[in-house]
Amino acid sequence: MMMMIWADSKALCEAAGADLLSIEDEDENAYIHHYVVENILSADHPQYIHWTSGNDLQQQGHFVWATGGVVNYRRRPGDSVRDYAEKATKRCIAGGDLVAAATLDQTRCSFQLYYICERASLCPARCAP
Repeated sequence: MMMMIWADSKALCEAAGADLLSIEDEDENAYIHHYVVENILSADHPQYIHWTSGNDLQQQGHFVWATGGVVNYRRRPGDSVRDYAEKATKRCIAGGDLVAAATLDQTRCSFQLYYICERASLCPARCAP
């Protein structure tokens, strides 16, 4: 597992035909949390903070997902969103698992974190109902 800044993580996902993960609701967040707990966390690796595709790089304070959707789902302990003093800094959305709590929060895009890529499913366009 490698840690990278947000832009490098996004580029790596795109090179694989994917994008950074978008977490658009509580069900999706719970699914990712369960996956991380079952497959990544261990005694040697007790926390996992990862990049998502959420960012405000185009317009400060207006967070969007790679899917183009507006980030209207953010989860932090207590469901509060930080009011950063450094308003001039563009931010990216990180997700993570700390002590069995799945959280989403905004942070500097220049931090080195883990990443999770996702690829759009072909099934809705090609699979029979």
